[in-house]
Amino acid sequence: MLIDVITHDIKNPAGVISGMAELMIEKQPDNEEIQLISHASENLLDTIKNATTLVQVTLERDISKKEIDLHIIIQDIVKEIASVFEKAGMHLENNITESLIVKANPIIREVFNNYINNALKYATKGNKVIIDHQQNADTITIRVKDYGTTIPESERKRIFDRKIQLTNEIGNGRGLGLAIVSRIAKAHNAEIGVKPNKPTGNIFYIKIPIG
Repeated sequence: MLIDVITHDIKNPAGVISGMAELMIEKQPDNEEIQLISHASENLLDTIKNATTLVQVTLERDISKKEIDLHIIIQDIVKEIASVFEKAGMHLENNITESLIVKANPIIREVFNNYINNALKYATKGNKVIIDHQQNADTITIRVKDYGTTIPESERKRIFDRKIQLTNEIGNGRGLGLAIVSRIAKAHNAEIGVKPNKPTGNIFYIKIPIG
């Protein structure tokens, strides 16, 4: 399979970065920048490992699932991207402080990664992004709230179609990433969507079955 060849070739340089980061941590264990590089390289290796799963998702095949903690996944993403938000003059607030256990595949991380990165790219005028959740007996809903330009009602469902792209203030388009989010959600029997935020902006959400 072509994807196996590609991931093998990418894994080698990614492994070198990870290994060098570990060596640097041994010399400078308190260096936060090096720790961040190490953590990001580990996640890159995980993403490469998940490439085959992503292919299965796009082909709408069944994927393996296990109990995972959404709180830890989102906390890791926030930690990785916090400095980028700071440089952009934006505030990233994570209000999820408790364990949220669901049965899912680790590929679910890409949903939150996409939502948070999209907020960074397309909602800079709002200056802040807030992550929170709602939970009931059967589902957990993760919400990523931005305060940028509100997506028109006519586009809120279409935005998850890979053929559709909406542009932001500097002309960049939302498209393929959200289409992948849609496929990942379908593989988990989850509901996704976007609602208007108040006073302005958007709330991207995913409602995931607990069991």
